[in-house]
Amino acid sequence: MERLKIYFAGSIRGGRNSVELYGRIVELLKGHGEVLTEHVGDIELDEEGEGRDDYEIHDRDVDLILKSDLVVAEVSNPSLGVGYEVAIAISAKKRVLCLFNSGDGGNKKLSAMIAGCSGIEKESYEDFSGLKAYVDKFVEEFLEARKKFENVSSLTILELKELVMEQARQKGFGVNPEDINVAEKLGLIHSEISEAFEAYRHKNIEGRDGFKEELGDAIQRILHLCGVMGVDVEKAILKKMAYNQLREWDWDNMNESRA
Repeated sequence: MERLKIYFAGSIRGGRNSVELYGRIVELLKGHGEVLTEHVGDIELDEEGEGRDDYEIHDRDVDLILKSDLVVAEVSNPSLGVGYEVAIAISAKKRVLCLFNSGDGGNKKLSAMIAGCSGIEKESYEDFSGLKAYVDKFVEEFLEARKKFENVSSLTILELKELVMEQARQKGFGVNPEDINVAEKLGLIHSEISEAFEAYRHKNIEGRDGFKEELGDAIQRILHLCGVMGVDVEKAILKKMAYNQLREWDWDNMNESRA
């Protein structure tokens, strides 16, 4: 199995008072995979940064976030850069763990923009052993989930629907009709199809947010909605195909192309 690519975020220009901690976190993460941002834990790197062009650093780091499997951020020291990195990771649908040192007798408070974001896993620690336990758990859960999906070779539609529903339970997406807004879910399915159209129009077939990925998103959303609403999607498809088998189409007067 390919090694995990882990993006570690910590304050640089916002202050380097935690650099020794960052170095220990980098070493911990290296035990789990490839750390794409080892320099954050480099004790020689001061608040002046790397001495590179700002645009170059921005583009490089965004690219590294997009290439990563996991993002781990130490957010005890307020940093505009770290907050921005976390936001990029969330928008790219990355698994994100934010670590916060409660310290000072519990008087320190985590930013509401981090604490209030449901797409971030947050853990408050008091010492490095506590931090290590959270990191190990975060990585192990990711590997377990990835292994489950990587071992899937062939599923029926009903089996795939159950897998989607299992993930929905874990992520809190709703598994009962009263848990969801059906109109909203239909709108989200429509949005995924529109995103697939835009990806195809820009010739992004295989890449991140590409044509194939967006179609996969649309199918997942459809299967989730079917699961919540108790729709036997396999039976519904076969019934519609049987009906279509008996239909005749006047292709000369239709807009849909057969090409």
